[in-house]
Amino acid sequence: MALNQFIGLTCEIKSMKDEDILFGKIAAARDERLQIDGPSENFPILDAGMKVKILVNGKTGGFNIFVGWVVSSQKELLVVGNVTNLKEYETRRYFRVNVDLPARAYEMTRDAKPFQVRVKNLSLGGMLLETDHLLRPEAKVKIDPKFFSQEVEWLYATVVRALKTREGMLAYGVDFVDLADWEEQRLCAFLYERQRQEIRKKQGFGFL
Repeated sequence: MALNQFIGLTCEIKSMKDEDILFGKIAAARDERLQIDGPSENFPILDAGMKVKILVNGKTGGFNIFVGWVVSSQKELLVVGNVTNLKEYETRRYFRVNVDLPARAYEMTRDAKPFQVRVKNLSLGGMLLETDHLLRPEAKVKIDPKFFSQEVEWLYATVVRALKTREGMLAYGVDFVDLADWEEQRLCAFLYERQRQEIRKKQGFGFL
């Protein structure tokens, strides 16, 4: 959906819990970014990387809802990036990308030692870890996220299921816990790029 069609329309910025944050008008749109201007210099200052909902009021009474992450916040304007419609965001949140990436993990116990895993698939909600390390149901783990980001310190997760692969290895499904908005933004960008690469590969364009 081309975002420039919404230039000039009023909008509401809400938290992901639907709490009102500010009201403004869409002043500019480029790529996946929206600039929202206020009627006066009274916008609250939002943290960069904060995830927000954008409710855009239509000219004929309808509305569209988007999700994005704060790029820049000033008293007179707000810039939100990686803007996508709510339905696509929810789909992307649970869409898993197949990968095969090495990583290091720890159980959240005293004197825990690192163990090696291979990340076999990944989504915004969790991942599938293949390892020869035994994990109990609902075990708390932390995973080194260097395979997708140098900025995120750890990914915290809970074991929710276990299965055996064809090779006889154990694989554990884990759900992320307390993923910060800016961390989710980094992961979302990584997943989007991997999806793009998979699509281009299937279409015969390689990894351009």
